[in-house]
Amino acid sequence: MDPKFIDELSQRFYKNLPDNLKHLGEDLKRHFSNVLEKGLDKVDLVSRDEFEVQKLILEKCRKRIDELKAQISKEEE
Repeated sequence: MDPKFIDELSQRFYKNLPDNLKHLGEDLKRHFSNVLEKGLDKVDLVSRDEFEVQKLILEKCRKRIDELKAQISKEEE
């Protein structure tokens, strides 16, 4: 997981804290970061780039399947 992304999320959590908890500052930010990192590591996520590559591969496979189905239909006639 991208450390910058985790840092941005922890900053957002920190900014939305009630004012009476903000005095805990860096300790809370570190805690938020650790919790987010551990939680997100448990989730099986892929990057947008990986997703797009897999999407292209799937589209090619679907096209090829359609071509093979058409070829089989012609041969069965």
